[in-house]
Amino acid sequence: MTANTAPQQETTSSYNRQAARTQLGGNLRELLAERFLLIGKFVKLGDRVLEVGAGTGLAYDYYPDVELVQTDAEWNPWLDAVASADALPFPDASFDKITCFLVLHHLPYPKKALAEFSRVLKPGGMAVILESCNSTLLRFLLSLRVHEYVDAAVDPFGDETCQRGEDNWDGNNAIGRLLFDDAKRFARECPEFTIVHRRYSECLSFINSGGVNHKSPYIPLPGFAMRMLIRLDKLLCALAPGLFALSYEVVLRRN
Repeated sequence: MTANTAPQQETTSSYNRQAARTQLGGNLRELLAERFLLIGKFVKLGDRVLEVGAGTGLAYDYYPDVELVQTDAEWNPWLDAVASADALPFPDASFDKITCFLVLHHLPYPKKALAEFSRVLKPGGMAVILESCNSTLLRFLLSLRVHEYVDAAVDPFGDETCQRGEDNWDGNNAIGRLLFDDAKRFARECPEFTIVHRRYSECLSFINSGGVNHKSPYIPLPGFAMRMLIRLDKLLCALAPGLFALSYEVVLRRN
C-alpha cells in the first residue's frame, strides 16, 4: 500500500482508539506494559520515534515524552501516515528510534522493511523489534487456529515472497528466527545494522492475555498474579526457548 497522509475512508478493521483502551482487559494491560518496558530501555526523553504497525495506537499511553509518529498499512484516524513498512514516506535519517511489534512476519519481503528502517534512522539509532517465535508451543497453538502459519523453508533475505498470500492479517511465524537467529548471516545481509539485544519472551502470559487483534478466551487475574506469570515466562523462555517462547525481542543499532 502506498503512503497516504490524508486517508479519506475508514477500513472495516478500524475503530476508535478510546474504545480500544476501554476494551483492554487487565491481563492484556500487564502484557502490554511488559512489552513497552522493552522499548523504554532504549528510548529516551525527546526522541523522535517511528512506530511501524501502530494498530490501535496505544503507544501514546506509554510514551508521552517523545515525539511519536505512527504508521500502519490500514487506516485509522490517529495515524500520521498509511504506509507499508517497506515504503516509509519519511526523509533519510529522520528518526532516533523505530518500534516494530509483530509486523515483519506479515511482510512478503521483510529485508526491504529492514532497509527502510536503516534509511530513516539516524546513525546510532535503534530499531526495537518484537517478533513471533516459532517454538513447539506456538506451532501447536497455530494448529488450533488458521489465521497464521509457519513456513521455515522461505528465505527472508531472498527475492521470493515469504508469504502464502496477500492478506495483511495472515503471517509466516518463522520469519523472526529466520532473520535473526543466525547473527553472522544477518551481519552479511544487513551490514548497516548491528544486533545489540536478543531475547526470547512470553509464554503463559500471552496465552492468558485475551489477545490483541485476534481475541481468545482467558482467565482474568489480578495484576500481581499476571506479573508473577510474566516472571515464570522469563524462566521458561530462558531454560527452553525452542519449546516455550512465543515472542522474540531483537534490538538493532544503525551503524
